[in-house]
This record gives sequence, structure tokens and C-alpha cells, in this order.
Amino acid sequence: MRRALVLIAALGLFVLVSSPPAQTQPPPSLVYHAYDFTGTTNIAGFGVWEFRSLKDDLFALAEQYPEIVRVVSLGQSHEGREIWAVKLSDDVSTEDPAEPETLFIGGQHAREWIGVEVPFLIAQHLAQNYAADERVKRLIDNLEIWIVPMVNPDGHEYTRSDPCPTAPQQLCRLWRKNRRDLGNGIFGVDLNRNWGFQWDARAGGSRNPQSLTYRGPEPFSEPEIQAIRDLVLAPQRQFKAFIDYHSYSQIVGWPWGYSFEPPIPLSEDKRFDPPSDSVEYARIGETMAKLIYSVYGQTYRACQISLECPYPAAGVSTDWFYSETGGISFVIELRPQGSEPGFVLPPEQIRPTFEENLPAALYLLEQALPELIVRDSPRDDGSVPSGEIGFSPDIRVDGAPLGIVNTTEEPFGENDHENAIANAVNRVYVTVHNRGLTDVPNAVVELYWRDNSQLDLSAWPEGWQPIDDDGDPLTAPTFRHFVSIPANGSATVTFLWVPPVATPDAMLLVRVRHLQDPIRLLRDPALRFEPDRYDNNIASRRVQVFSTTLGTTK
Repeated sequence: MRRALVLIAALGLFVLVSSPPAQTQPPPSLVYHAYDFTGTTNIAGFGVWEFRSLKDDLFALAEQYPEIVRVVSLGQSHEGREIWAVKLSDDVSTEDPAEPETLFIGGQHAREWIGVEVPFLIAQHLAQNYAADERVKRLIDNLEIWIVPMVNPDGHEYTRSDPCPTAPQQLCRLWRKNRRDLGNGIFGVDLNRNWGFQWDARAGGSRNPQSLTYRGPEPFSEPEIQAIRDLVLAPQRQFKAFIDYHSYSQIVGWPWGYSFEPPIPLSEDKRFDPPSDSVEYARIGETMAKLIYSVYGQTYRACQISLECPYPAAGVSTDWFYSETGGISFVIELRPQGSEPGFVLPPEQIRPTFEENLPAALYLLEQALPELIVRDSPRDDGSVPSGEIGFSPDIRVDGAPLGIVNTTEEPFGENDHENAIANAVNRVYVTVHNRGLTDVPNAVVELYWRDNSQLDLSAWPEGWQPIDDDGDPLTAPTFRHFVSIPANGSATVTFLWVPPVATPDAMLLVRVRHLQDPIRLLRDPALRFEPDRYDNNIASRRVQVFSTTLGTTK
């Protein structure tokens, strides 16, 4: 039964709008499409434009496809306009914790009209092709896809003013910021410099309220991006992929924007030189650029925002999304390449711009389909974190001497597990499963341990040490491997472990991550005492470490 839902997130209120049996179209909105087609003009590729406003089109889409499309108000702008989102999912009326979320947004900058149309047309394409296109159906059946075409409705509406109501000497069409009244006739914050991660870094944001890139009085001061933040941080959701559409310059860019450093998830253990996501970002970004090129021969440059692109920028959405989720985060600068026609893209280029970006968008959605799992217990099916600690059957110890079950001297089998031996080489087998629908190349698998008998109350990561593979304190331990895991498949990696002391209660902890399936960032220190309780990518197993050979567990 369809009903209105009110979801109270950690940082805001979201109202999911629906009515039985489908969403009815509300009165016309003052927020129009970027290109104001009233039905009197025949635009190439569109025919006659049927709806007067973006709001009307969104609700019409939900009314036509009520089983898979839902319109959501995320909040309101400074001037009281709704921030409308579309959710697409096979069971759109519920929040499925087993399905990862993805997010496409557009229209942060008011003058970038094509950045509104492309995400809207992607939503329309997904809804219209669900029944007939197996690829689209697989995406909607396995993801919760969120699309927010217009983040800055006040600024956009101002760009449609003629003449400018507050600054007649200026061209409203090229207004960039929102419409926050800063006093003394000054208006606007650059929404894409107001995101909370590295907001005060020096790259690309201004403290001057009159600047086009004014970053605002404080991080997340603007309600428009507070709405997006609260959607992403809602505790029942796990967002894994993000695109922020802008124009112009034809770029596929990834973090960091604020720094020349390579992207490394904030959830990583910084003590031991964690690997960056640069290679995977380049692989995905270059693939997206090639897919765009394959449609109409338009070249989009794939690059880290601060380096090869280059336009260093701090307080931007792509950096914030990656910092919070560890997931895939891109900005796409759409047509044209240069200042002619610049922001004023002719309407006949709307359809080609959408069509060339559609394959890249579908590809990125597919990159959110992997689901890496190390089981917490034999009962764990991987749908959601089980919360069990210390019983993972995917972590198995072959204690010294290697290769046999020590109590029977039979060959060590694929289900065997036994005690470890101190100051000797033990093997640890770790099996990682991918219950998702897309292959994962080069997932990072790490193995840590701690002596629970010492009652070390340190949280992650300080309370854990990487396994020592040779017992030599002067050599760096090999506690990290890279493994490729096929869709709906598994892979096993082998670690060597030389425990320094015997202990009745050791704990082995496995962490597996990839840009396509990141580990959640646990900001609450209380949660970091048991990191394996909250994420399918983390699991543990209790092990006894003896000074001599003392048995096995089947």
C-alpha cells in the first residue's frame, strides 16, 4: 500500500511525496526547465515540448511509472522553492538496505542550463526503458537511483529574468550563484564551493562575497546543498556512485579538487601507506570519456580535477562525496569545449549532449553493482551486515606445520581451521565474495590482528596491527594483497602470519575495499571499537595462539 513517508535523517527532514495509486501532478511550479519550451517551438529531437516546468515533468514521470519512479522533496531553497529529486527503484516506495544508492545532480550553477537537462533526461530514459531494456531493468532492480536535476532553483529562475530585477546593468542569464541576500545589494553563494570537506582550503574558493566563487560564511551554510548532504548521510542509505553535471569544457573529472595529492579514502589506516584510488578512477573515467566519444565524436578529457584538468577547487561536491562515502565521485563538464557558445548552449544541442552522455551514465551506474563480502558467520548471507563478531568462516588458519590438520596429519582442506602457533609461520586463507553483478578488479584485502587478552581498548585503527609475515621487526610486513573478484564469484588470498606471542584470545580482522564498493567511514569513535559489526567488507575470527601444536577446528 502506498503511503506518504516522512524520513527523519541525521541532519534533516525529507518528505517522500506519493499518493495511491500513483503520484498526482501538483499545481504548476515557478521552477521551469532550463530551456523554457512552451509547446510553440519544435526543437530538434524533442518535437513539441509538452510540460511547462521541471516539476510538472517529474510528477508526470512518476504518474506514468508509479511502480519505479517517486518524486521527493529534499527541502527548500532560500526563496522557498522545492529541491525536487526523483528516485528510481523496483520497489520505489521502500528503503531497501541491501540495495546501494547512486546520485546524479545538476544545476548547482544557475547559468549552466544543460546541466539540468541531462540528468532529467537520464531519469526519463531509465523510466521509459525499464520494461523493454534488460540493462536498464537490471540497474533499477538492483540499485536505488536518485537524480536531482536542479539543485539551485532560485539562481536558475534569476537567469530567466529579463531585464534583471536587481542589477539591470548585468546579464542575468550568466548568473552563477544562488540568491542568498548578503546585504548591501550583494547576493549569492557559489554552491559548489560551500560543501563541507576542505571548505577553507585555499584552492578555488573566495572569501569575497562579491566573487563568483564566494564560498559562503561557513560550510554547508546554504539550504540547497544541506538538502543533498542530508540525503547522502541518512543512516539507512549507502551511496556508492555520484555524478555532478556542469558546463562547460567537456571534462570527466575526479577527486581531489582541493589538493594535488592522489585520492585515498578517509576510512583507511593512514599508518601504513594505504593505496590510492587513482588507478581505478583513471580506469573508470577514461572508459566514460571513450563511451561519450563513441556517440558523436566529442572529446571529453578524463582527469583528476586539480591536476590534468586542471582547475583546483575546494569545497566542491565531488571531494565531499568521496570523503564521506569512499565511493565513485565524478564531475562532468558538458558541452561545449570553449567560450563560444559557452554557457549559452543552443537548444538543438540538448539532445546530442544527453545522448552522448547516456552510455557513460549507465556504465557508472553499473560500477555501483558489486557487493564485496567477507562473511561474519556461517549464517551470514551478505544482504546486510550481520553484526556478529569473531566467527567468520572466510578466515581460516592453517597452523604450523603447514599443509596438514595437525591433530590428524590429514591434508588441510578447504573448510578446515586450526589454532595458530607463536613464532612460527602460519597460513591464513581469506575468501572474499562478490554477490554483485559487476566484476571487481584489484580489490584491496588487508589482514590485521590484536591480542584481546591484553584488554586493549583502542578503537580502529590504533588497536590493531598488521599481521607480521616473517617475524622480523626490521622488515615491513606483507599484510595487503590485491585480488580481482568476478561478479557472483569468489576469490581466496593467502597471508603468512608469525604471531609474536602465545595468547588464548587473538582476533584476526579482514578489511576488503574497492572504489566500487568502499568501506563506510565510521565517524563516531564508539563504533570503531567493533568495525566489523557495521560493514559487509569487514569480518573477524577469534583464534587461539599456542606455543606448540594443539589441535584444529573443523
